[in-house]
Amino acid sequence: MKTKQKIQLSRGHASVKFLIAFLFIACGGLLLARNMQWITVPVYDLLVSWQAVVAVIGVYSLVRRHLVFGLILLGISAYYLNDQLSALCGTDMQAFMLPAILILIGIVTVFSHGGRSRNHGYGRTPEEFKTMNYTSADGFLHSENAFSGVRQVILDEMLKGGSIQTRFGGSIIDMRRTDIPVGETPLDVDCKFGGIELYVPADWTIKCLCSTFMGGYEDKRWEREENPQKVLVIRGTLSWSGLVVKN
Repeated sequence: MKTKQKIQLSRGHASVKFLIAFLFIACGGLLLARNMQWITVPVYDLLVSWQAVVAVIGVYSLVRRHLVFGLILLGISAYYLNDQLSALCGTDMQAFMLPAILILIGIVTVFSHGGRSRNHGYGRTPEEFKTMNYTSADGFLHSENAFSGVRQVILDEMLKGGSIQTRFGGSIIDMRRTDIPVGETPLDVDCKFGGIELYVPADWTIKCLCSTFMGGYEDKRWEREENPQKVLVIRGTLSWSGLVVKN
């Protein structure tokens, strides 16, 4: 058993090394192509954007048969790349997204069904994107995630703060069942090559103080009724990553 675990661990490390090496080689090759004027600056900016990196990780996840997580990352990347691709191609790329999504869903459905019938475990997603109810001992959220997807539902009666650390993965934090005290509540984030989705009540005021490198932040809540006395302060770094707030 220990030998098998060591073999699986070494394979995992090898695949991670391959992904990181590929990203460095790709960035170096694209930088050389831009300097040699083999590609235009807009194309270079598109290919080295955080959205493109998320797409690469999504493809990598699909190759590793993390189907649902890979499709989520590809969907996020396609959503944010739509405007840039439309400008480069001179046409609205949104018209092609729905057919592409339907094709991907069909492919995933076929492979997921085939995997279960052969009992190889392909297409099984609970371990790839786990959902868990989270209640802290001290009122602070602590979330760490690497090379996987996780969804946490916060059940604390009062959330005093917390920290989220994500590496090459996706974290979904649902805070709609908790509350924050009057004043500013800090939430520290450290996300590299991944994505974070925060689900918060519509009446929270969100203040984002994150420093970004090839990343982005967006508040996509609708019908907001922000209470200025309840402020969630998001601070930290987003490197080649995206953070989205929803309700």
